[in-house]
Amino acid sequence: MRKILFVILFTLALSACNLLQTPSMPEQMPEDFDFSIEYGYGVGNKNEIDTFKGIVIKDLIENGTAEANITFSDEEMSDIYEKMKDINVLEKKNFTSKCQSEPRMEAKWEITLNGETVIHSIEEFCDKDSDTEQFLQLQNYVVDIVKVKEEYMKLPEAEGGYD
Repeated sequence: MRKILFVILFTLALSACNLLQTPSMPEQMPEDFDFSIEYGYGVGNKNEIDTFKGIVIKDLIENGTAEANITFSDEEMSDIYEKMKDINVLEKKNFTSKCQSEPRMEAKWEITLNGETVIHSIEEFCDKDSDTEQFLQLQNYVVDIVKVKEEYMKLPEAEGGYD
């Protein structure tokens, strides 16, 4: 009876340890690695970079949006994956902000790898905590790659602004 009780308790202890482990990203970029970022001011996050669909949507503010078919090279995807691995995007993040501005800058990330999808939503970028700062740097890195692509440069310029 004691042996059975010991085995049960040992199994429960191992299960609890597995629940407490932080998920880690594979060393090599998985075949199914893709992501999308919806970001911008106010409701709707009108800018989007979506590697699932191979599109980029640009917020033209007063003139709606414009869309372009844009894909990343294998090297660009690998570099982005490495940056995501550096901040372990699979890990639960604690995005906090002590300020509220209008309109609000928001971002939503959807990241898929190894058959799993992780979603991170950031609702404010002022008074940034460490997790928010890391995701903002990652977002800026991806946006900088997109901005120099020929297809993106052909899109119209935004007109107006957000107050």
